[in-house]
Amino acid sequence: MSSINYKSDLEQDFALLFENVAQGVIYLDQEGKITEANPAAENLLGFSIEQLKGIDMLNARWIAIKPNLTDFPNEDFPGFIALQTGQPVFNVVMGVKHAIKKKNIWILVSAVPEFKNGEAKPYRIFISFTDITDQIELETKLRQRNKLFHLISTISQRFINIPLEHLNEEINNALKELGEFSKADRIAIFDYDFKNGLAYYSYEWCAKGIESKKEALSVIPLAQFNSWIDLLKMGEPINIPNSAQLEKNSAIKALLDTGQVISLLALPLMNGKDCIGVIGLESVSAPHYFTSIEQDLLSIFAELLVNIKNKISYETKLKESEKKYREITDNMSDMVWTTDINFNITFCSSSIIKLFGYTPEEYAAVNYEQIYSAETLKKIELLMAEVNHARINNLITPNTTWDIEGDSYKKDGTQAWFSTEIKPDFSEDGILRGYIATTRDETKRKKADDDLKSSRIALAERLKEQKCVYDVSTLSQNEALTPEEYFNQIGNIIPQGFQYPEDTHVHIYFEAIDYYSSNFTKTENYQIFDIQLGTVNAGFIKIYLPAQLHFLKEEIVMINTIIGIIEKYKLIKQTKLAIVASEEKFRIIANNTYNWEFWEGPDGNFIYHSPSCYRVTGYSSEELINDEFILQKLIHPEDYDIYIQHRKEVNLIRKSEKVFFRIINRQGQTRIIEHVCQPILNAEGEFLGTRGTNLDVTESKEAEAALLESKEIYRSLVESFDASIVMLDVNGKFLFVNEIAAKFFGKRPADFLEENFNINDLSSPEIASQHMADLEQVFFSKKGIIKQTSRVINGNLVWFRSSIQPVKDSNGNVYAVLVNASNITDQN
Repeated sequence: MSSINYKSDLEQDFALLFENVAQGVIYLDQEGKITEANPAAENLLGFSIEQLKGIDMLNARWIAIKPNLTDFPNEDFPGFIALQTGQPVFNVVMGVKHAIKKKNIWILVSAVPEFKNGEAKPYRIFISFTDITDQIELETKLRQRNKLFHLISTISQRFINIPLEHLNEEINNALKELGEFSKADRIAIFDYDFKNGLAYYSYEWCAKGIESKKEALSVIPLAQFNSWIDLLKMGEPINIPNSAQLEKNSAIKALLDTGQVISLLALPLMNGKDCIGVIGLESVSAPHYFTSIEQDLLSIFAELLVNIKNKISYETKLKESEKKYREITDNMSDMVWTTDINFNITFCSSSIIKLFGYTPEEYAAVNYEQIYSAETLKKIELLMAEVNHARINNLITPNTTWDIEGDSYKKDGTQAWFSTEIKPDFSEDGILRGYIATTRDETKRKKADDDLKSSRIALAERLKEQKCVYDVSTLSQNEALTPEEYFNQIGNIIPQGFQYPEDTHVHIYFEAIDYYSSNFTKTENYQIFDIQLGTVNAGFIKIYLPAQLHFLKEEIVMINTIIGIIEKYKLIKQTKLAIVASEEKFRIIANNTYNWEFWEGPDGNFIYHSPSCYRVTGYSSEELINDEFILQKLIHPEDYDIYIQHRKEVNLIRKSEKVFFRIINRQGQTRIIEHVCQPILNAEGEFLGTRGTNLDVTESKEAEAALLESKEIYRSLVESFDASIVMLDVNGKFLFVNEIAAKFFGKRPADFLEENFNINDLSSPEIASQHMADLEQVFFSKKGIIKQTSRVINGNLVWFRSSIQPVKDSNGNVYAVLVNASNITDQN
């Protein structure tokens, strides 16, 4: 091949790369005006390529902000610096407002000056930028979650040992703080009385300008909650983003309409396995999607509220009991007993049976070591010594009292907690004759206090875990770190998120290099977490704990979150390296594509076959290029004419076409090939040949037959959903379309299933290419993805949230992709 042709090939390759790379690329001239922009820049910024060309880089239409949300100065713009200094500028974070979506996206910008003929001043600036909105939003969510845990921690502390007379005031204050934090319009708490079939509206907070419904809905028959009561009894939440989407005649919609509620997040109040009520965040002014952070907030507060209610219930009952027995005698409580001055028991009330399980006679005869713990026995000994000292020194008066708290063991061996108040017993002539003591069972109160303390401890642990994730996320923003600096720091951050940081040790293995946390020690108790870069296992993180400790599920979630941050960080770095890589690297990428790619020149001779052709045909790319009779050898005799006729039509009409034919590979196996090709034209319209892909769809065709057998089973299920649902094969051919999806495009489901209809027929080549990229990612990674996209349908911009999931056969092979798209236009 001549050098001229080679140069032409390079130019064509780079032109294709410029048009198809995922990163935005623009060129500035010496005056700082945009001369070129690729389609990715158009998508990321929301301006068309025609709108971008000729714009000054400091034009007022660019609304840019810094990460701290302040204005981005013109003199700090990377392109301006590169143009003025002649030096490259890398990895600058900017927030820009999308021209169509009218919302900020975050991009990572680099600017590289280009020179020619040894000139000192650059003749143009190459600017590339990558969308990092997901990473920035993750950091925002982490900060929001930290605020959540601080709020719950503060509220929990205020409720510990709060007097009953201040309880309602404190609950209302807490509801106000929760409502303002979650930006809800109203918070409502209902108590359930299943015995009488009623729900009581017990607490409410309303935002400014929101009407109260507490009086109108003060008592509601539980029958009105039938549509969700079973879910609440199982401890499940209710999340309704928009009541307008509910069935018009549903009972739950009627109840929400009564309260003028548009969006609702409701969580049950669970006392053990019993549902005793419900707490809900409500939006009445506009639809609101309540996030997982708000659900976590409500869940933690619901648990706190149940503990408080249990404490109220217990203290209320305790006070009623005390009042009842105080009417009989001023000194009678749960248990009353008297002793002489030497602490020999002279009387014990029968209530001792409830406290210790012993009769008064049994208690008087039993050894204290059977009743009290060693710690409590020590307290009793110290108290007796204190009382004796006061008696001997005549320090005891009628107003003297002593108090003791401790734990004990009932006759049946169960543990209980008690508190005892001791008073002196004087005769009428003022002689000390002994002591009167009242003992109360504090087991329920102690448990309620312990539960509250446990909640605070658990909250502190969650804060540690969130801080650990936040620190890793922050570290991952520093792309100047070497791999050694990056992983060594992560190895020392991770232990801080565990229960016992000093006993937690970390071993990180990444790309054949080992990294260890400080003072690393290996134990037999460990767990391994793999690091995946795409489909490649790049290493692992191994966490070691002492043998007596267990991995908490929250700690495992934390590590998996950190793994995700590391994987995204490394993939972003790889992507940036790919942007500035040499032509040889791009060629390597092209040569390692999974599909059999080809380029046929205008003269009908093949210019290029990707090495993957060997996997499909058994012939190398050199054999396919150099053997002029290879097609006659390869294509099945019965399908050869089909292929030749297809090629003539493509060259004649210069239009993208697809055809199926069979080949007989070198091993003698018959394989089914889906052949897709399209003509390549340069800017002047000159025909440069045909570019295409040959896909081995043998297995998918076989799987398609099996899929069609079960099609009707899935159809009835899928048609019941209120979302758009389609199923496609690896080539973008529709296998199933429900009624809702078909109506979005103004078609019937049968239109999508026509022989020559596929995903490319629904949109522009750029959008279709992205859809196909998503399909191939799911097919070959075997992992689903969730994303938001927009389309113009009937002249209107419609936003979708799409869940793209693999469909596997019994052997775990992916034979189709299921796309579930929900219209979220109202939420954007």
